[in-house]
Amino acid sequence: MKLTDILPGLPSFTCPECGRDLPIEDVNVAQDMALCRECGYQGPFLKTLHVPNLSDEELLKPPRRVTLQRDFGDVLVIRHRPSRSMLWFMIPFTLIWGGSTVAVIAATWFKPEELDWPVALISIPFVLVALAMAVSVLYTLAGAATVRIAKGRVEVFAGLGGIGRRKALDCEPGTTVRLEKSNYHVNNVPQLQIVLESGERKLKFGSMTWANDVQPYVAGVLRRTVAGGRGRA
Repeated sequence: MKLTDILPGLPSFTCPECGRDLPIEDVNVAQDMALCRECGYQGPFLKTLHVPNLSDEELLKPPRRVTLQRDFGDVLVIRHRPSRSMLWFMIPFTLIWGGSTVAVIAATWFKPEELDWPVALISIPFVLVALAMAVSVLYTLAGAATVRIAKGRVEVFAGLGGIGRRKALDCEPGTTVRLEKSNYHVNNVPQLQIVLESGERKLKFGSMTWANDVQPYVAGVLRRTVAGGRGRA
């Protein structure tokens, strides 16, 4: 059984040595390891992930939590909402951590005697962690990552409302799109990122905000729109 038999619409994974398709029983996605019984290769396989050439039917069937829509002025928008599966842990942990931090700060900063500066300064990192966790919860609840394609220009945004990180690239003729490993790891596994290359300029995104199973679809849409069908491994 091939990987694409159970994950239709995604590109196949192949052996980096001989190019043979890898059966599902010989692939470990979590550890990025594969075994090729044809040539004996054993090692990473995500580097062999190709940008899919999406058909019209596949284009209209985005992955879960992903929407593809057209806005005014022939603008195409891909929107990806984060998974909420970890909220059951994130919310209680954030409340406990934040509540404990506030209690310590109140006891330290507002006590009647002289302020204990070492303790007050030590509490600052805990405040920053509490704020970061609160932002993560808000992003998971109401945030989104988007790719906006308009007249050869690609704008990437990740955040909540109008607050977040934004990057853009003007795509010239000859623009290419590819998938590659990033420096960001989850459970010691490098996450994928999408790379748009136009001349000497590059736009890299997706490693922290787009799920690995979503990125091939997004790269496939970019291949059909701004890359003129050009996708690379």
